[in-house]
Amino acid sequence: PGAEPILTPPPAARLAPQLARTLIFWYANLRGIPQLPTNSVSELFDTLTISPGSGIKKLWPHQSEVIGKYDATLKDEQRIAIELRTGSGKTLVALLILEWWRRQGKRIAILTSSKALAEDIQGKATEVGLTTVVVTGTGGLSEEQVRQRSRELRQYKRAQAIAVMNYWAYLYGDFVVPEVLVVD
Repeated sequence: PGAEPILTPPPAARLAPQLARTLIFWYANLRGIPQLPTNSVSELFDTLTISPGSGIKKLWPHQSEVIGKYDATLKDEQRIAIELRTGSGKTLVALLILEWWRRQGKRIAILTSSKALAEDIQGKATEVGLTTVVVTGTGGLSEEQVRQRSRELRQYKRAQAIAVMNYWAYLYGDFVVPEVLVVD
């Protein structure tokens, strides 16, 4: 009586975010998302495993600037557009933003004009250690390819991979609508 306790709980202001991160981590593990979400897109790049042969070593200053602005003022916007010159790294910026949302447990999809562009985006994602699946229509697929497609769609539905597809596959496909969608 009258003595101060040896251990005191953290103030409620600090407990809530800590509890939220713990619950997100638990939810992520439950859904098969192995990474603990980072606080911002800016922090995400440093957590990635870049392929040794990749030409990507660090973010260019304009990429960091765009991502910083996204973190600071655009994260809660429903619609945004990123406009950079050809060859300036828009795909990497978009992939980092999308990966951050995927790690929050969201279903993510990128629409492209062609299957070739979808495969190019998948290649860029692979370079920086991100998991993507290219989703195509089912026409002309063998039974094994249909089973593989089902496995990949399951990864997308569980927020374990970013889906990359052409417009046709999106408009006429048989998959769950994404929670975050990028039109390239």
